[in-house]
Amino acid sequence: MKEDEELYKKADLPAGMHVEPCPVCRADAELWQYSTDFKNGPIDKVVMCSNGDRFGPQDGAMNEGCLLYMPPPDFYRGRIVEAVTFWNEYAKALNAQRREREKPRDYYADDAVWAAVYAAACVELQDAMDLNYLTGQRPADVLKMRFADIKDGALEVQQGKTTKKLRILLESGGQRTGLGRLIDRVRWRAVSSLFIVATPAGRPLSRWTLRTRFDAARRAAAEQAGDGDLAERIRRFQFRDIRPKAASELPVEHTSRLL
Repeated sequence: MKEDEELYKKADLPAGMHVEPCPVCRADAELWQYSTDFKNGPIDKVVMCSNGDRFGPQDGAMNEGCLLYMPPPDFYRGRIVEAVTFWNEYAKALNAQRREREKPRDYYADDAVWAAVYAAACVELQDAMDLNYLTGQRPADVLKMRFADIKDGALEVQQGKTTKKLRILLESGGQRTGLGRLIDRVRWRAVSSLFIVATPAGRPLSRWTLRTRFDAARRAAAEQAGDGDLAERIRRFQFRDIRPKAASELPVEHTSRLL
């Protein structure tokens, strides 16, 4: 931060006091004093991120740098210990949430769950589920697949996250693969689309329309399930679980080339 003599003054942490790194960008955090009148007060204390370098879609209309380079009003406190405590608790809570989200998901969509949701799915969701399973790719990459990506008897894929390029065969040993049969099934429809996953009217699915269709099918499948345990397993099923399902069920030599 550029020190503004009228508003902010940098302060030293009391001996033995510690502040967590910024939970957003991991830069060091600093203690500052804020006041419109340093002679007569009041003087607030605030811990903020030290990363003021411009990055991302910023136009300079507001303070640049990390989101916590200029924290919201809740971070401003009357005493140093209160400001430091608030910052540390916020940082620890945000980091704990991030670690929880990064935990490997312990869920397997068994055949009963798959069949129940698949039966309740609309045709474009069935296509998306099949394409995700047979290619073993991330949902975002599945939605981007086009018929123009099919060249020389293979579906060419460039993974968005790793930029890795793959060719997935549509035919093997003179026979159409499962992916080849899926492509044929979609191509034979009355209305065509540039995208493999599309509605019967030819409109491609977005992440949002895929989500709403999957949620609706999962909800309907859970309601129709006569077994309480099956209904609970269905409710836990997420579209992203299809990729690890493919990894655990398809031949090793096939999945090792896809994932």
